[in-house]
Parts: sequence; structure tokens; C-alpha cells
Amino acid sequence: MLGMVNLRGSVLPVTDLAQRLGQAPTEDRQRNVIIVIQKKDRVHGLLVDAVSDIVTPSPDQLQDVPPIVGGNAPALADFLFVIDEEMIQVLSMDSILPEEGGGVRDMNE
Repeated sequence: MLGMVNLRGSVLPVTDLAQRLGQAPTEDRQRNVIIVIQKKDRVHGLLVDAVSDIVTPSPDQLQDVPPIVGGNAPALADFLFVIDEEMIQVLSMDSILPEEGGGVRDMNE
């Protein structure tokens, strides 16, 4: 966990998504964004380099992630979809976020 942020009176933990995915830490830049996500009744912040677009795929666009041959690592994506010939991954929040009770606060508290 990178730290905590106060969002409209609720404290939520923030994780550096790049580090969580095994990459170098996100460099501090003006375009950095904290994406607020909800998993069940909990909210969490993911620090990212920038946001270039927001898309909402239709259910018929979603494709299953092909299995990794010989891989035992958990899948980091739940689904894939293509927009303008670009493949987009829908990240698995179960794989990305810490286990329940790991400091993530209820949105209604």
C-alpha cells in the first residue's frame, strides 16, 4: 500500500498499480491520477501514470483470457476486449487488491 487519501470524508488506501503489477514505482508527475474503484462494499485507490480514455465495453465484446501454458500465476485480467484494433485488459480486482480486511474501509462508514 502506498498510503491513504481522504475522499469526501472517507479514508481509503491507495496502491501503486505499477508496483502491484511488478513494475517500477510510478514516477511523480502532474498527470498522475488515483482511480477510485469499488469491490463489493469497499473502495480503494489505484495510482496510475495517467488516464487517456474511459470506455465501457458491452457484454458481447468481452472475451475470456486465454490460459497461460505451464503458468501457475493467478490471472491479472478477467476479460479482454478490442477497441479500434487495440486490445484492452479488464484487470481482476481479486488479483490486484489486497485481501478483504487489509485496511480497506466500507464506503458507508
